[in-house]
Amino acid sequence: MTSMLSSAVTEIGLGLDSGSTTTKAVVFGNGQILASAITPTLGDIVQAGKTVLGRVQAEHYYREDKFSRIVTTGSGRTILADICSKKFKKIPVKMVTEITCHAAGAFYLNPKIRLVVDIGGQDSKVIKISEMGAVSSFVMNDKCAAGTGRFFEIMAGALRLELEELVRIALRARRSVEITNTCTVFAESEIISHLAAGRSKSSILLGLHESIAQRIFSLMRAVGIEKPVAMTGGVANNRAMVREIERRLEDRILIPQKPELAGALGAALLAERLNRQYK
Repeated sequence: MTSMLSSAVTEIGLGLDSGSTTTKAVVFGNGQILASAITPTLGDIVQAGKTVLGRVQAEHYYREDKFSRIVTTGSGRTILADICSKKFKKIPVKMVTEITCHAAGAFYLNPKIRLVVDIGGQDSKVIKISEMGAVSSFVMNDKCAAGTGRFFEIMAGALRLELEELVRIALRARRSVEITNTCTVFAESEIISHLAAGRSKSSILLGLHESIAQRIFSLMRAVGIEKPVAMTGGVANNRAMVREIERRLEDRILIPQKPELAGALGAALLAERLNRQYK
């Protein structure tokens, strides 16, 4: 998703997405993605922001004056906007919600998309988009960590597994154990109880994915299911999670090559559009 800056490109939008797990940057101009970078946030939004900025500048030879406009999004967008305002004093900086940015990013990648399921590090969203790519409605779960990246990290820790291993084990299960709790604390306790009762890790993990998939599918039905459906955010890399949602949807879900970049891509697109609008 990266390339060198062409001398023909004169108007460039920079999008920055600050999430609880990772911080992302995308540079967009001349109708294409010019550069991208991802780094772990690790609880330090300022350092993560500076890191991705440094990477897209150093690795792709962007001078500070090459960016025409900047859009920040995500939970740490205010901090990123402050960083950019200080670093790029003459470049306009705007903050936009992740809902708008994920919709814009998914629609750019596939204009046929009508529903976006975005599961990030600490929240989950289902966004319905119009034929023109605008957000028409959405539902959001930011009160509970169930199904988010952080949730799966905690479950993996409880089972002493790496995240990739957790997914592989869930995928090979032939039957599941019902998990009745989706609250992180109670789900962890329930998993430990099932292990003590002699149930296999694979059946427990399949049951966990089934439970969360049903919760996400309920959000999808609440906003109104329209196809095709795309999935963005880091949890879109969890093949077991995608499979279980697809089973309930009875259709395939479209997954971008780098689903965690969708928000930053949407921010960069909006930055480029704003630049043309006010040019």
